Amino acid sequence: MKIDYEESARLIEKKSVKITTYLNIISGTLLLLMLITMMIWCFYHEAKVVSGESMQPTINATYSEYENKFDIVIINKTHKISRQDIAIIDFSEYNKDELIIKRVIATAGDTIKIVWNSEKQKSEVYLKKKGEENLVLLDEPYTQSIRRLDGNTCAKTFGIGSSTGQYNSYQWDGYTLNDDGSITILDGYFFALGDNRELSLDSSEVGPFRLSYVCGVVDTLEKDGSVMNKLLRSIFNFGLSK
Repeated sequence: MKIDYEESARLIEKKSVKITTYLNIISGTLLLLMLITMMIWCFYHEAKVVSGESMQPTINATYSEYENKFDIVIINKTHKISRQDIAIIDFSEYNKDELIIKRVIATAGDTIKIVWNSEKQKSEVYLKKKGEENLVLLDEPYTQSIRRLDGNTCAKTFGIGSSTGQYNSYQWDGYTLNDDGSITILDGYFFALGDNRELSLDSSEVGPFRLSYVCGVVDTLEKDGSVMNKLLRSIFNFGLSK
């Protein structure tokens, strides 16, 4: 039997071309799907460099003559806020073109009360969730400092009386003041505080925030020094204020 090597070579080459074509189609399709997925992800997410200290020790930023260290957050721009979410808030109503980052403590229908514990020398936050009967002391292991927020020394906390501060002229809204000194958050609002209570400009200063002010919720936290942090900080250079 005579073997036609030229014909065999042509058949092998033809099959090779077909396989290469199929592989190119598959790889091209996968690449297109990856690009579409990335575009969709980028449409709903955004990276932000945190420059303030109001969320320490959860989120850190250090600027000095010798070093710049800061964490980066990836935010979901479509996520609806819930208690304990860390939210990015449009603060331009109070300070032009400014964003702040705070922890959501109470949402619509919740009742909140902040009192000074003289024995422990710290402010304590009590929360009654919507539908519940009693105020319960919040366990807040993430907080830093012992800023005094009760009505005697910080009347602005519940929007009554007089106090000192940059934003006290702003008229609080979005709440109902109760007989026991607590406030109930109205629909369309939420109450948020910074983890570093001593250095945070938040609802204790300006009152409940409107839900429409939320720009997004933190999905991922990239700590300073991580590979992703180094990659992102080489791309983004936008900080959040205190």
